[in-house]
Amino acid sequence: MNPRLHSCSGTLGLALLTGLALLVGCSKRPLSPGQRMTARQALYAILAPTEQELAALETVAGSRYRGGPIEVHNGIPFRHATIAGRGCVLLPCGMSVVNAAMVTQAALDRCPITHVIVMGEAGGVNPSRVAGDVIVPEAWSHHTEAAVVNPTPNGGWEVTRSASGIPNFGMIFPETVTVTRSGSRGAEPMPRFPIDPGLRMAATKAASLLSTNASTSAPKFLTSGVGVSGPLFVANRDYRAWLFTAWRAEVVDLESAAIAQVCWANRVPFIAVRSISSLAGEPPSKTPPSPSPIQRAAQLVTAMLEELPR
Repeated sequence: MNPRLHSCSGTLGLALLTGLALLVGCSKRPLSPGQRMTARQALYAILAPTEQELAALETVAGSRYRGGPIEVHNGIPFRHATIAGRGCVLLPCGMSVVNAAMVTQAALDRCPITHVIVMGEAGGVNPSRVAGDVIVPEAWSHHTEAAVVNPTPNGGWEVTRSASGIPNFGMIFPETVTVTRSGSRGAEPMPRFPIDPGLRMAATKAASLLSTNASTSAPKFLTSGVGVSGPLFVANRDYRAWLFTAWRAEVVDLESAAIAQVCWANRVPFIAVRSISSLAGEPPSKTPPSPSPIQRAAQLVTAMLEELPR
């Protein structure tokens, strides 16, 4: 064979293989935010703390779920699927803010992801909520970004006011996380990371449809309020009460605010759908809801995917 032709055919073959890899899987080459946002076909990353929570999507979606190939990167399975006609990659992000942030950034670097959806159970904070309620907060904050200070002899604290303006919980004085991203002039304070307006609109429509089809006594689907995250498993009712009064939080978890921050830094649309397992600091309900909380979250995620513009 002509060496020049052989070289050209080898180059063409490599180009075709590279293109095929981008269509059916994830690229090993980091993609810029602009490349992600101008992708011809949206790719939705759906993250949950565990694979068991992700499995609820297949159960709930039924015929609307079509499984695809599984890739393993650095020990994390990237499970490709089509749900309600949408291209998705399902990822167990692990529990805790560090695991969640690490997996999210790795996924954005490796795959042409255009939107990020978080799904899972959470602790309820608003005392009017019940197990099985599905909450889509409008924004997320870090409740443990704080200064922990010493007491003073007169019964006060070395700090008299939180830097964030949020009332303290004893020795814990909340502060505001500062973040930066491409195009910014430097670190800026971000007290809250908002969800994407387009995803919120789809979630609101889906919640309305699901609520219409449910009985009045069934747990609710709600898109409102604030969610908070931190590396603390909240099992203290006094701390829960402070999260509600000081933060006006609806739910508390270990991952969502960290994922929201990574998405903000990468300019990728984000939303989190959390179902309440129980009120934080209270025993689980003796009569758990049916479908289970995680299945109800999966119902909303599936319905939301159907409501997104095509």
